[in-house]
This record gives sequence, structure tokens and C-alpha cells, in this order.
Amino acid sequence: MEVQSFSSIFELFATFTLAYVLVDEFTPDPFVSVIADKILRMYDSVYKEFKDIRTNINAARNDLATLVQSKKDIEEIAKDDFEKLVRASEKLLESTEYRANQSLKEIVSEIKNRLHTKRFAYLNFFLLLFCLFMLFISGFYNNTLGKTPYEESRYIASLDLGLFLFLFGSITYLVTVWARDNRRKNGDTENIKKGYLTSLIVWFCLVALAVIEYFAGLFTEFFYNCYLRHDILVYICVFLPLSNFLVYMFKAYRRAKKDLPDLEHRAKQYFEDYKSEITKVNKFCAAYGFNKDDLLMV
Repeated sequence: MEVQSFSSIFELFATFTLAYVLVDEFTPDPFVSVIADKILRMYDSVYKEFKDIRTNINAARNDLATLVQSKKDIEEIAKDDFEKLVRASEKLLESTEYRANQSLKEIVSEIKNRLHTKRFAYLNFFLLLFCLFMLFISGFYNNTLGKTPYEESRYIASLDLGLFLFLFGSITYLVTVWARDNRRKNGDTENIKKGYLTSLIVWFCLVALAVIEYFAGLFTEFFYNCYLRHDILVYICVFLPLSNFLVYMFKAYRRAKKDLPDLEHRAKQYFEDYKSEITKVNKFCAAYGFNKDDLLMV
């Protein structure tokens, strides 16, 4: 199994990682939030409470409109009071709907803030550079023309050692950042420019280490005798660009699961508060003799 056999895959991964860097940096919905909200659908129970609020508001609004239609011939003496109460009920429903929408926006904003992390973006940037290096080094594995079998095996071993050092350093960097990634506070930019710069510096250092080892051959003899399986090295390199997506999918699930009870409690509290407002309109309709069973007769 040769590195150059996977060149097209590294090109594909490079394209995807670049796309996700741009998407996560310049869109209001970060990747982790999209995973938890749209794909894993962790917050459906929260959104259901607000959907029920809108359903009750629309039902009360329809009942009120039906009541007005059925009371067209109300006595003139009571008409003014009736119209005032109708207008007050309409304003109450409008106010309740507005406050419910604001509460929903508050919940959605809090979900995004709790799940938001810029580390995903600059780790993808690092993996983009990783893929570019893999495309670069794959060309060297083809450069075996005119070499004896022994020379070729030594040459491949020196390349594998440089690749091993680069891969080991890359995994160490990724794991370190994943382990240190915690919830950011609102307004904290997590030093995003510093993150990109750090990724670039780490990548340059690892490339330099691989190049120095290739030319100096400091550990080639030891590595050649140990003989780390080339195909295992290649497989790890191929699957590493996917690791960031998989890790943050898991992080999204864990964070959403931890936050869900609190958000569900708040959403239910909102529902009860707004339902009490809607009940006032329902009582007004009932006080004027409106009965839903009479709808077909109106």
C-alpha cells in the first residue's frame, strides 16, 4: 500500500477541510452547533415547547376571530365594551407571540454560544496543511528509479521515518488541543488568530523535522531495523483528516446532552407562562358564550 495511491483522497480531504474552515469562520451557525441541532436533533424537545406555544396562540386567535364573526349583531349598548375587550385580547396575543419569539431566539442564541468553538476551525486549517504535505511527500515515494532493492528499501525507510515523525507530531498537537477545548465564554474569541498562527508554526516545525531526518538520517538505521509497517503508517495518515470531524461530533453530542435538562426546564417554564396569557383570551371567548362545538353552525 503506497502513499501515492491515496493522492486523490488527500485532495478531496483538503477541499473539504478548507470548505469547513470557511463555513465555520464566516457563517452564524458553527459546525458543532449544526451537528447537535440539525443532524443529531438533540434540541427537538425544546423547540416542541415553542411550537406548542405558537399552536395555542393561533388557536386562540382563530377562536377570537370566530367569536367576533358570531357577535356581529350584538346589542349596541354592549358593543363598545365588547370591541374593547376584543382589541385587548388581540394585543395580548400579539404581545405573547412577540415575547415567545424573543424567548426562542434567546434559547437558540444560548445553544450556539454553549456549543461554539473556534478550535474546530483552526484544527481543520492544520489538517488542510497536513493533506498538502501528504500530497507533497507522495511524489517522493515514486522516486525509486535506478535504485537497487537494498537502496530502495533504505530510501523508503528514510521517507517512512520522516512521515512517522510528522504524523506523530500532528497527532500529539491534535490531541492536545482537543483535550484543552472547553466551553468558551460569550464574547471570548478564543484567540482565533493565535490558533491559526500556532497551527501554521507547528506544521512548519513538523515539516522541518521530517526534512532534517530525511537528509541527516539520524534514526534511519534504527527505524529500518524496527521496520514499522508501511501500510499501517499510510492508513493512519489517510484517516487522520477525518478525526477532527468525528471528535467534534462526539463533543457536540456530549455537550448537548449535558445542557438539555436545563434548556427543557426553561422551555417548559416559558410554555406555562405564555399559556396562562393565552388562557385569558380563552376565558374571554367562553364568557361571551363561544363554544367550539358551535363552529360548524356559524
